[in-house]
Amino acid sequence: MNPQSSQPIKTEIGFLKGRDAIYLDKFDVAIQPATLELEGSFNGKLASKPTNEWIDYSIIFSGVLAFKVIELDLWDFSSASSFDEVINSEWRSKLNGKVSPENKHYLIQTYDYVVEVICERFLLTIKARTKQGAE
Repeated sequence: MNPQSSQPIKTEIGFLKGRDAIYLDKFDVAIQPATLELEGSFNGKLASKPTNEWIDYSIIFSGVLAFKVIELDLWDFSSASSFDEVINSEWRSKLNGKVSPENKHYLIQTYDYVVEVICERFLLTIKARTKQGAE
């Protein structure tokens, strides 16, 4: 098996990187259907296509098999960006039974927490944009 690696997820403002790139305001879990929803803001200044905006987002992970949350200061900072797909995931390979080729491992580093999810898919929605300094 190839070694685990991270592949950045591209958003409409490019790749996000840095402790201040993603803020998390809401974390909701539903059992039926198995979903995890994150809401917050992207710091447009820390995108690969920078913008002087805060960008409110919603990410809904569907078909969730597993997730874990760790406080940022306890994490090892081994990802390529602040929102990655983990390729050849060691964690995913340890989950027997329901794991299928459709299940992917995603990692999101927010200002306070790192969230890892193994699920079938995700939907990223941009909700609003606010010029930085205009709040």
